[in-house]
Amino acid sequence: MPVLPPIPTKGLTTEDVDELARTTRDRMLEELVRLTELARAQRVALTSEERERLLDEDVNGAAKSATTTGRDGVQPGL
Repeated sequence: MPVLPPIPTKGLTTEDVDELARTTRDRMLEELVRLTELARAQRVALTSEERERLLDEDVNGAAKSATTTGRDGVQPGL
């Protein structure tokens, strides 16, 4: 079973908890998107905020194929 690379925590303090949680969530979401797209053989719809954050903090390129949806889960223009 694949495991994501470890996220170094040495030297972090309680002040780093929010950023660590955000980084961990984003990396897990990237992998979930990648695996879901692989299994479905189609792109995964994300909100524009999720897509922007993943692309800004892209670690392995997995989220680059994700589509953007509105809050209602519907792609704009559909």
